[in-house]
Amino acid sequence: MYSFFKNFVEQSSCPSSGICTTDLRLTSLEELLLHELRHVCFFYVKIKENGFDDTQIAAETIEALAVSMLNMNYNEQDYYRLYDKIFENKIKLHEIYNTHKDEMFFDIPLGEKLGHSIVDMIREGEKIIRARQKSIADEKKGLFSLVQILTRNASRTIVRTKDLNPDFREFDFEVIRLFSLTLFPLTREEKLVRRIREFLDISNEAMARHFDAIVNKYGKPQSTKLRMTAKKGKAILVDGLDAGELETILNTIGDRPVNVYTHSSLFLAHHFPWFNEHKNLVGQWGTPNFEYDFSTFPGAVFLTKTFYQKIDAICRGVLFSTGQINIKGVTRLENNDFEPLVQAALAHDGFLADEEEIFEELNYNEEEIKKTLQETTAKNITVLIGQHDGLKGCEVLGTSQIIHIGSPLEITLLYTIASIASFKNLNIRFFFTYCSEYMVCEALGLKHNFKDSSVYISRCPTLTINPRITKTLEDDFDIQVI
Repeated sequence: MYSFFKNFVEQSSCPSSGICTTDLRLTSLEELLLHELRHVCFFYVKIKENGFDDTQIAAETIEALAVSMLNMNYNEQDYYRLYDKIFENKIKLHEIYNTHKDEMFFDIPLGEKLGHSIVDMIREGEKIIRARQKSIADEKKGLFSLVQILTRNASRTIVRTKDLNPDFREFDFEVIRLFSLTLFPLTREEKLVRRIREFLDISNEAMARHFDAIVNKYGKPQSTKLRMTAKKGKAILVDGLDAGELETILNTIGDRPVNVYTHSSLFLAHHFPWFNEHKNLVGQWGTPNFEYDFSTFPGAVFLTKTFYQKIDAICRGVLFSTGQINIKGVTRLENNDFEPLVQAALAHDGFLADEEEIFEELNYNEEEIKKTLQETTAKNITVLIGQHDGLKGCEVLGTSQIIHIGSPLEITLLYTIASIASFKNLNIRFFFTYCSEYMVCEALGLKHNFKDSSVYISRCPTLTINPRITKTLEDDFDIQVI
């Protein structure tokens, strides 16, 4: 049976090239951005206490947090541009902070702005990493990493929601407020745990509001048969999770003969009637190997602004994006103008013949799942979230009934499931068999909101979830790892 969860987790092209590495240069450059963002967030929080507010700086900070994970083949000019913008905001906030410094507890220097030298920036990032490794107690390192995951995931959700509702900004400050705690290594462990728990309500609400915005615009999700192969004709491949940008592409195409395919996690769009019924949206195309797919696709490829998969190899193809930091070879689309993307697709051959039709069931079984829970006579229920091979792990749970969440969009039903189980006094266990930062956020949210439930996760590969984070989930948040 086909598993759409394979397309939903954070992926990498590195298995094909055999160089699945964590590049220390990238880590250093990411840390430099995060270091400046920590200062921006701290200054923002402190001066907001004195009545200051700047929604533009807040929005730009959220956007920067959303893209604070780099690819091996990143564009240096994009990196410089983002660094400059963050530092510019830091200067503005620092000036205001200093006007109130008599009321502040800390006299924090601005620091020196670096020039456009990747070597110097890498060195500075390395210094920051070494200093934080020494100054942050081992038992708190997982909590600091968890804050980073939660704020980055929430930032991506907020950015995608703003594409659908530009006025959506009510959670910006809460993200900034939580991330500001990571500036100081001496932040108390109990304070970090408490603030993470408080933030989980914000994170859950942000995800719920994003889902509601999608449903309001594109219709209630439904099960469908999804075509997995190409049709003859000009073509555009779209990857990422930004439904608003997929809509813009389809609207830009209009009546022109260009077929659009989703790639990787964007298959989720096909659940919604507006997309599923659109004549130009043909289906899903590709493999888990990004580099191969982008290089061989016979049309234009678009990466949405929150595309965040790790690509280790050089990416070839006719690539476009609206992202802040793109991989090399990507053409940036400005001012929400997608016409160059469509023209590129029209200029290429596209698929010269229909591929053999292959369809897969894309399920959203809300009513069926509710009915199963309401009619069950079992007292022990396990909700399996992920691929079927995770059933092996369920044996140790001693469950009498399994509800399988087979499509990632059905994750939106977990709170409904937990509420019904709580009302019926069922013993419910949630078992996540896939690994990603999103999984960490979902597992934390469930345990936070339904404290009597048991939440289990798989032991994830180190490159996906750091073991220090896994230990923190076990020790501080009662999430069990099997």
